[in-house]
Amino acid sequence: MSAQELAQQLHRPVEEIMAAAHTIGEFVESPRKRTLESPTVNQIRAELDEPQTPAPIKPIPQWERRGTAPTRNTRGTSQAVLGSRFHGEPVLRRRDRFEPFRTESAHDGGLRETTDDVAMAWASASWSFFGFAEVEKDAWIAAGVQTTQAKKASLFREAGLLPSDLGKTLHGWSVIRRLNADESPRDIRQMLDREARKAA
Repeated sequence: MSAQELAQQLHRPVEEIMAAAHTIGEFVESPRKRTLESPTVNQIRAELDEPQTPAPIKPIPQWERRGTAPTRNTRGTSQAVLGSRFHGEPVLRRRDRFEPFRTESAHDGGLRETTDDVAMAWASASWSFFGFAEVEKDAWIAAGVQTTQAKKASLFREAGLLPSDLGKTLHGWSVIRRLNADESPRDIRQMLDREARKAA
């Protein structure tokens, strides 16, 4: 900052600013040169009995605040979860327990997550990309397909499966459980057709 700019801020003549700088031992060559650093400006303000201007406080960005870091949920790695410490202040803690894929009936409620699923941010766009209408998307999700699994739903549709087929049972196994066990959607469709012919 120059002495002239400081004089304009304080509504005082430049000569007073130059005299105050000389009093505190600061040599100012010219009122227009930018030679005054903020500590010097504060000393000149104190010499002239002017109030100090505090440095502006910058707000902390959202991503730097404690406990607001994004979490990743990838299979096979530990997952960051929010915990609390010291008066309810959120902190990040790691879940160290590995939870392997189970083939019991716990997964009959929906498809398991796989590595070819899309991120949540792209979930809605991926359904549109694979040509699903909003109604179709809702039907697949209600049947057990996760919102990030539009690609899987597209493969099921190509194999001839319908959302209502996912709730059916074939030889004691639900279709969802068979898909989680990596059975081919085409094979499952053929089995469903055979069962329908037998029933007719």
